[in-house]
Amino acid sequence: GPLVFLVGGFVANARVTKVQRVDLRSLTTVDTGAVLPAPMSDGASVVIGGTAYLVGGEGSDGKASTAVSLLTLG
Repeated sequence: GPLVFLVGGFVANARVTKVQRVDLRSLTTVDTGAVLPAPMSDGASVVIGGTAYLVGGEGSDGKASTAVSLLTLG
């Protein structure tokens, strides 16, 4: 659909735990209030049904992570 979720990433050159929703119709960004268990960037993601999976990435120490995080979309 027209919604994209931004999960983790970099803000002010630091990794973050934020989860934001972007509506591509109105080009607005909303902070969802959801957070990752730890700061993370550069993870891979896939959506199956109503669940998004964030796999791996880099943690706040810059090292590769093997974590898998789940986000239920609603």
